[in-house]
Amino acid sequence: MRKGSTVLLAVLAVAMGAASIVIGTEVHDLEDRLAGIHRDIAREQEALHVLRAEWSYLNRPERLEDLARRHLDLRVPAAEQTMRVSDLPFAARPGGVVMEPDWPPPPRDPLEISASSGRDER
Repeated sequence: MRKGSTVLLAVLAVAMGAASIVIGTEVHDLEDRLAGIHRDIAREQEALHVLRAEWSYLNRPERLEDLARRHLDLRVPAAEQTMRVSDLPFAARPGGVVMEPDWPPPPRDPLEISASSGRDER
């Protein structure tokens, strides 16, 4: 009986040692994988930080104002170009009736648009 229990204990010890080695290897692989994920997260956070800095730089009000001045043909509206919303012909009236605008329909041919505007459309 002693011989059988000794063999059984030896087999159990070898199995436990093998299981310990396998589990240790898996833990080491998972730790390496976790470290790689942490490196990826840090790299992505740094890239996000750079993108936010670039966004802030590109959206500076003075830069946008300069770009608008150079590329858009905007002018300050004159006093006669402004009106109240209630003065619009299709604005809602107190009775709840909404009037439709009586503007002419847009032309169907795109060439009519450029000819009527008096300047080349690009």
